[in-house]
Amino acid sequence: MQTQKDPKRISHYDPVEDVLTLSLKESEEERFEEIEPGVFVEFDKNNRVIGFEILNASRVLKSAIHSLAEKHLAGAAR
Repeated sequence: MQTQKDPKRISHYDPVEDVLTLSLKESEEERFEEIEPGVFVEFDKNNRVIGFEILNASRVLKSAIHSLAEKHLAGAAR
């Protein structure tokens, strides 16, 4: 279990469940919305984004980083 604290942000990664949680501010979650399969945005009672939760984080982030790297390399080749 890894947790990083910052006065404004908290991140937590659970390697057993492969879940990454990013909290932008301390507030009670009122609702959440799935924006991509396994990627959730959390909202407070005022409908402000307070955090994110990523299921299967290692797979999701690996795919996202790979995609960004390909775009960067394609742009650099021009």
